[in-house]
Amino acid sequence: NFNLSVLVSDAFMRAVEADAPWRLAFPAPPAAAIVARTIGARELWERLCASAHAAAEPGVLFIDRINAWNNLGYCETLSATNPCGEEPLPAYGACNLGSINLAAFVRDPFDTRAALDHAAIAATVRTAVRFLDNVIDISRFPLPQQRAQAHRARRIGLGMTGLADALAMLGLRYDSEAARQVAASAMQAIRDAVYRASVLLAAERGSFPAFVADAYLERPFIQALPNDIRRGIRDHGIRN
Repeated sequence: NFNLSVLVSDAFMRAVEADAPWRLAFPAPPAAAIVARTIGARELWERLCASAHAAAEPGVLFIDRINAWNNLGYCETLSATNPCGEEPLPAYGACNLGSINLAAFVRDPFDTRAALDHAAIAATVRTAVRFLDNVIDISRFPLPQQRAQAHRARRIGLGMTGLADALAMLGLRYDSEAARQVAASAMQAIRDAVYRASVLLAAERGSFPAFVADAYLERPFIQALPNDIRRGIRDHGIRN
């Protein structure tokens, strides 16, 4: 009852594109000796794709891209996710996730005036960020290493659910360009509200212990944020 994903590197994808050989190494029981085997990278990729199409497993994690875009790439390396694959994590990391139900924020649903209330979404996000931050402090962790990791980075994740219902209420086809634009604008609104809320929390409670302002602000995802958020991080830090 969990998802299975395969770490896929940029080098492997280049080998797939070039139809080059790829060397696999894996333990062979019972002695657990390392056995090496060479297989065509494209053949292996096609096997992964066929299995995913037939049984929805495995997923793939583009691990080099994950680490390149990790906000904490200056102090950690990611190599796995939580059991359901939503969040890349370091060793002993824990996922602390919430979702904004978009269907609850459609005003005048099934009407020509139907629209998403971005201001109400942002207000709910501010509550959600505070809630998720509190979860870190009240949680009981099985291992001291898990507690230390959770408090070191104060990782939280806030996404969205109810997208299909919201699009129906807005009179949009799920596969239309207009629907994709609505989804993108909603996620951008959530993203920006999350970062602004976490900056406000940092001013109140302090930044997460692993925060290093210059290194954090140089990360590519952070550099893509609106100017006011980056100024807030520079001035006050960020809680999560």
